[in-house]
Amino acid sequence: MQIVFLNEKNDLFQPIKAPQSVATVITSDFLWYKGVYFQVGDVVSLLDQEEEEEVYYAQIHGFLQDQYCEKSAVLTWLLPKETSVRKHFDCNNFFFGNIFFVSLLCLF
Repeated sequence: MQIVFLNEKNDLFQPIKAPQSVATVITSDFLWYKGVYFQVGDVVSLLDQEEEEEVYYAQIHGFLQDQYCEKSAVLTWLLPKETSVRKHFDCNNFFFGNIFFVSLLCLF
């Protein structure tokens, strides 16, 4: 079986390949996402999906948006000191950890 492409005048024509997509990344210092305004420097909390009681904190360093409009954040873990209470955030009880990227879908 052969596939034949016809135009409006029923003439044969060769299909044209779409151009290669180019990865583009947009960076920003702020982002409006699902009704919430995020800025660089904000501290966000993340809940462990398996254990609802575990709360983790991170600080936003920047935002990325790819060519498919998927939004991500660049975060730094805020690691608790030994004596800190993890339920309430106090910046004096945390220190900086590793930097990582996370989709904004994970923040909701």
